Amino acid sequence: MKKIIITTVFFALLGVFLLGKAAAANAQEPRNILSISPFIFNLRLSPGETYERTMTVQNILDVPLPIKLSVEDFLVQDEDGGYDFTKNDSSSVISWITLEETDFILEPKEKQEIRITTQIPTKIPFGGYQGIIFVQPILPNQQQYSTLLNAKVGVLVLANIGSQAYQIHPARILTFDLPFVLFSKENIPLIFRVQNNSLYHFSAKPLLSFDPLFEETQSYPLLEQFLFPGKVRRWAEPINPDELRPGIYTANLHISVGNGVQISAKKYIVYIPQRLGISLVAIIIIVILVITIMKKPKQITKFLRILVRGR
Repeated sequence: MKKIIITTVFFALLGVFLLGKAAAANAQEPRNILSISPFIFNLRLSPGETYERTMTVQNILDVPLPIKLSVEDFLVQDEDGGYDFTKNDSSSVISWITLEETDFILEPKEKQEIRITTQIPTKIPFGGYQGIIFVQPILPNQQQYSTLLNAKVGVLVLANIGSQAYQIHPARILTFDLPFVLFSKENIPLIFRVQNNSLYHFSAKPLLSFDPLFEETQSYPLLEQFLFPGKVRRWAEPINPDELRPGIYTANLHISVGNGVQISAKKYIVYIPQRLGISLVAIIIIVILVITIMKKPKQITKFLRILVRGR
């Protein structure tokens, strides 16, 4: 009887401990509370015209959720693509956009469409303009919602005014860095930088390919990113070309920048597995020694005699 009681108490305490661990893990993991679509409006607009779009906001919680919307402008930083939310009249769309609602309450699980009206001035220079629509949830002040994410969610508005057809060279590749000799196929460092020379926004879609002398080309799509007018974006990501075999390759970087335009850069690389590389170095050293001995046998014999005799 005593053993049964001890066993029962042990498993009861174990169950309480495991439940507590699970609850603590759940409490530490923040959860989303909103679903928003789309996250980016990429618009082609004309001066003097009015456009309407819709944005969908959904409450994921089981309680009513107040929502506040606002429109702000921002500056784009070079290289890392970061944003600086400061006043920028030269590239702002804040004065063009009107939101159907800015303050409302979503019932539990409710989904609501917000109409966004964009009215373009009749006189405005051609080029790219940007703004951002912030969606701010206002959470209840209860303990159970303390771990939920309460940050503002931004929806990018990218507006291109006028035609981009005349842009012959909208972008260029500034740098394309890849090691010349590869000893491994894992985590090969790849860095390249692209500059947007045009007045417009566009999405850059890079593709890296390895062209061997006799085998099929191997292609690897890379991360797609937006390029803002006059700005530089930097890609830095390791690649893992598993199907690469020992040999000489041409590494071609092709980037699609829209309207059927593609920019390219290339480098030559050599892939030598580490073990094969060590063997080749040893063979080269042996060959050099043999050639030296054959060309200058007397000097080599004298040198060896000095080493053996010490004089």
